[in-house]
Amino acid sequence: MTYQLYTSEQILDSTEHCMVVLDITEKDFRSNPSLDRYIQYWFIDVDDLIDFILTGTYTKITLIISPLLINITFDILRPLFPQIIRIIIIGNGSFCGNHAEHYKHAQALVDNIHNNIRQQRRLYITFELWPVERSSNDLNLDTAKFLWYKYYFNILSHLTNTAVARREMLDCVRTFHKRQTDVVKKSCEEFEREYNSNDILKWYTRDSFCYLLLNRTLRSEDINHIFAMRYIIFDLENCFRRPNHKSVDHDFDTVFRGQQIHLTEMQQIENNVGGLIGLTAFWSTTRSWNKAFRFTEIWPQNRTDTVQRVLFTIRISSAVQQPVFMDISKFSTFDCELEVLFSLHSLFRIEKVNHNKHDSIWYVDLTLIDENNDQFLSIMQPWYFMTNNIISSRSFFISEIEQQQGFFRNLRHYSFPFLAFQLFVDMMLRLDRTEFARDELLEVCREKYSNNPTELKRIDDFEHTYDSKHAIKWYTTDCF
Repeated sequence: MTYQLYTSEQILDSTEHCMVVLDITEKDFRSNPSLDRYIQYWFIDVDDLIDFILTGTYTKITLIISPLLINITFDILRPLFPQIIRIIIIGNGSFCGNHAEHYKHAQALVDNIHNNIRQQRRLYITFELWPVERSSNDLNLDTAKFLWYKYYFNILSHLTNTAVARREMLDCVRTFHKRQTDVVKKSCEEFEREYNSNDILKWYTRDSFCYLLLNRTLRSEDINHIFAMRYIIFDLENCFRRPNHKSVDHDFDTVFRGQQIHLTEMQQIENNVGGLIGLTAFWSTTRSWNKAFRFTEIWPQNRTDTVQRVLFTIRISSAVQQPVFMDISKFSTFDCELEVLFSLHSLFRIEKVNHNKHDSIWYVDLTLIDENNDQFLSIMQPWYFMTNNIISSRSFFISEIEQQQGFFRNLRHYSFPFLAFQLFVDMMLRLDRTEFARDELLEVCREKYSNNPTELKRIDDFEHTYDSKHAIKWYTTDCF
C-alpha cells in the first residue's frame, strides 16, 4: 500500500484559485525571492490586472497589495470583482476590513504561507486503495462494534511497550510509505535515535508519521495495522491521564473542527440528531473558528467521490469528568494553533445539523459527554451491563484472577473472566503471524529463563529450527 503526500506546489496549483500581486512600485515585494515561489501573476498596472480578471477563468483570487493601494482596492476593485476573496496588505500601517489580512513585511507572509502548507500537509495525505474511512460511529447502530473495539483497545493498553513493538511500528510505517519522502524517512531515523514516551505530544504535533499514519490506521479499523501501531497509541492515550495534561480547569468551553466526510456518513449524522457518536481516531480541534474553517477545504479539488465539507462546533460540558481531551497548544509547531486533542474514546451528542447550500458546508453542533452520561448508559443496555465485567479492567486483568493457579475455574463464580479470556484469545488469533510476534515470544521466554542455561539453549534451538508443522512436538516436549 502506498501513499501520496501533496507538496506545496501541488497545493497551490489550482485551476480555480491564484495568488496575484499588484505592486505599482515594482520593488516592494520583489526583494523577497521566497514570495515569488507562491505568486502566479505580478502586475504593476491596475488596468492590466482588470483585464486579467475579466478574461481569466479564476473564480478565487488572493490579491496582495501595499498600503498605497488600499483605497483603490477596497473602493473600486473589490466591489467590482467578487472573484477577489482575500486581500493581503504588506507594509506599515493598519486597515480593518472584510477579507483583509495585514503583514508588516513580505517574509511574515511567506512564513504564514509555509505554516499553512505544513498544516495542510498533515491533512491532505491519501493512501491508494485505502478503504473508505469513517471518522465516527453511531452508537445506536454500531453498539456491538463499539464494545468490541473498546475491549480491543483495553487489551492494547495493558501490553508492555517493548523494543520489538517499536521495531514493528517502524516497519509498518516504512511498509506503508513505499515511496518514502524525505520527511518520513528522516522522521523514522530520528524516532529510532531520540524518541521518549514523554515526548509523544511533540511528535504528534509535528510533521511526522505519528500524525500522518496513526489516525488513518485507526480509522481503517484494521486490527493488524492498529496492533502494529500500539507503541504510540499507548503513549498518546496515557497523556490524557497525566495530571499536568488534564484539562479540568480549562479556560475554554467550545472548540471547532473542519474536515471532509463522505456523503453516506454525513447522512447518518444528519439522521442521528439527538443521538450519540463515538470516534474512530483521535480528533484534533482548535479554539479558532477561522482555522477550523480552512480545514473544510476539499483537496484535491477534482476528486470524484462524494466528499462533503463539514465544520463541527463542539461544546465541552462541565459534567464531563473522564480525561478525554487536553489542550496541546504549547506542543504545537505552528504559532497560535490553539489545538485541543480529543481521545479516540471520546463520546458526543449530536445537537444540530445544518447544510448551508450557499457555501456547500455542513455545520454540525456536538456536545462532549462521557460514559457516566445517562443517555450513553441507556443505549448500552442490555449490551453494556451484561458485558461490563468483560470490558472493564476489573475482569480479565484483575490480580485476583491472575493469581489463580488452578487448572479449573468454577464458571458460576468466574464466568465473566472466562468469557473475557475467550474473547481475548479470539482477538489474538485474528492477528497475523509475523516475525515480530516470534521475536516478542523469544524475548519474553529469555527474560523468564534468564538464569537457566539449559532452557536458554532450548530457546536458541527453537529460534533457529522451529516450524509451525512441529508445533505439537514442541508443546509436548519438556521445555519452556
